[in-house]
Amino acid sequence: METLTERLEHTRLNDEPEVDQLLFKPPLHSGLAATALDGIPRYLFRVVTPYSDGTADETWVRSESASRNKASSAEDIFHKFDLEKRTIVARTLNLHLRWWPKGDLDDNFVSWTSSLLFAIQYIFYRHRSPKDRSRWEEIKLYVIDTAQFPKGTFLADLDLIHALCEYDTTPGNNMEKFESLRKRQDYYFGEYLSQGSLKIENKFVLIPAKDFFEYDQLCRLQPHFGDIQIPNRNPELANEVIRLRKAIWPGTDLPKLSSEKIGSRLRIMNRILIGLTPRWRFPLATYSITLIGTKTVTSDQGNADDNVFFEYFRSDPVHEGQQALLPSDFNLRKPEILPEMERVKNLVLEIHQYYNLRQTLDHIKLTEKSLNGVATRGGSFSHDEAERNEVLLRTSQLVLSRLRTVQMLCEKIILVAPEEAREEA
Repeated sequence: METLTERLEHTRLNDEPEVDQLLFKPPLHSGLAATALDGIPRYLFRVVTPYSDGTADETWVRSESASRNKASSAEDIFHKFDLEKRTIVARTLNLHLRWWPKGDLDDNFVSWTSSLLFAIQYIFYRHRSPKDRSRWEEIKLYVIDTAQFPKGTFLADLDLIHALCEYDTTPGNNMEKFESLRKRQDYYFGEYLSQGSLKIENKFVLIPAKDFFEYDQLCRLQPHFGDIQIPNRNPELANEVIRLRKAIWPGTDLPKLSSEKIGSRLRIMNRILIGLTPRWRFPLATYSITLIGTKTVTSDQGNADDNVFFEYFRSDPVHEGQQALLPSDFNLRKPEILPEMERVKNLVLEIHQYYNLRQTLDHIKLTEKSLNGVATRGGSFSHDEAERNEVLLRTSQLVLSRLRTVQMLCEKIILVAPEEAREEA
């Protein structure tokens, strides 16, 4: 039974002000790379059920320790980072990442993922797991914008694993074994960590799990998700994510669907994301569309310079959200080893390029109209007059030079485009 002294040690005093986030502040010789706290993905996901470790509401996300009001939950893991502290943190991290009981250790970590695919599969896993079995309406998907938090709020699990691996001397399934598993490309799921209590108010959006799974909306968006709902099948997580990756993104040769089929899936996706503001609609639409697993060129595209994909991203409020974000704003870390993130990266670039090209085309049309007015005899000056006027001549040459520059840039875009796109052009 816990003594009064132990109880006081584990209790945070009520008059202590609670900070909005507990930052990771690694000392110089922590073992972390100097860039470990940089380049955190812009959007992270967390699945929460009534049986999750820790708590979450519309204001705070708290670790298991913080939800129990443990005094240690207000302390950075790097505080007094001596050998004893490193050993304790390493053991705790190993148990946290394996979802194992912590015993007498205080778990102050909160896990997030940069992979929407992993988050969706985790929703289904918690729904079907004998240790949870939460109903769809009880499961929530939190999405946070990490740009709204200061540097040091989040840290990649792989970076911390690498820094602490040698300090977990537990026999058997220790941190070293877990690191070897995590370093396998197929077993990397883009996990990130925060610690303690994190104030998320006005920095997140919440999507109920039922919006994905009710009325088979997820399966209609991507039929491969239908396989995870086979009755009496034991729920899996890591292996199922690996299977879905291979099924949805079979290499670089993605399939093409008709405009009708793509339009139908986009409408389903819209119903899932309905109610989101432009700030959230564009990025989450981008992440969701990648789950369709097709090219952004439809099978009935022909020679058209537009299609249902790009038409969707020109619509409101998606377009409004797109204007506020550059491709670099997404901070997609390690996309080359996460097929889902690689596809997000490519789609964001394609949308950005398409938007700029359409703007350029509109400007060129206006330029063409303007030059046509200058070239006609009905203009404000005659040809003879133009030939004698050096200012007009030089201005005309400058216009021609700029148009040649535009032509060179367009040719450059065509040269870097995929071979298949050049053949269709």
